[in-house]
Amino acid sequence: MKFDRYCITEKDKARFKQKLVKARDCLLFAGAGGGDYGRFHLNRKLVGAHVFGFFAHNVGYFPAESELEQIQVVHRSECLSASWLSSG
Repeated sequence: MKFDRYCITEKDKARFKQKLVKARDCLLFAGAGGGDYGRFHLNRKLVGAHVFGFFAHNVGYFPAESELEQIQVVHRSECLSASWLSSG
């Protein structure tokens, strides 16, 4: 199923923000996951939490699937593993 461009609402942002946990310099997504990645429900679709966070903060809309295929959103490398959280 292809999806169209979606204007991210303040309600979407608030719902996402409720699922963030600050850990040192990183914001960790504590919502639903799939494998090693957090997933976020947006407009009845499941999208990567890090991808939603980028577009919500920097762009204001979630791109259509055809646009998204050409974009790669990556994590800060030191935020990829939460294993250091237990070390204080």
